[in-house]
Amino acid sequence: MLGHEVSQAASGQDGLSLLEAAAPYLLIVDFAMPGMNGVEVVLAVRRRWPELAIILATGYANKETVEKMMDLDQVLKKPFRIDDLDFAVRSALKTKLAG
Repeated sequence: MLGHEVSQAASGQDGLSLLEAAAPYLLIVDFAMPGMNGVEVVLAVRRRWPELAIILATGYANKETVEKMMDLDQVLKKPFRIDDLDFAVRSALKTKLAG
């Protein structure tokens, strides 16, 4: 819908496996997932791919708490609209390209 090619994974571990196969330019991860939560996935990704832009989508975690805990490019609070997602994606990519 926003012009990006999207791959998806059923769990955090499946997502990490997909990243091993072909790292994207942006990762959007949900906080609540089977097996690993989004914070655990982000920490694992940061160790292996520190340059990857990451957006954490959450309806559970306190946005400010997550932002203090982690090096994220964006935290997207659920529920969100498509224009919120578009803004988060553009901001995250802009931050990574500038840095």
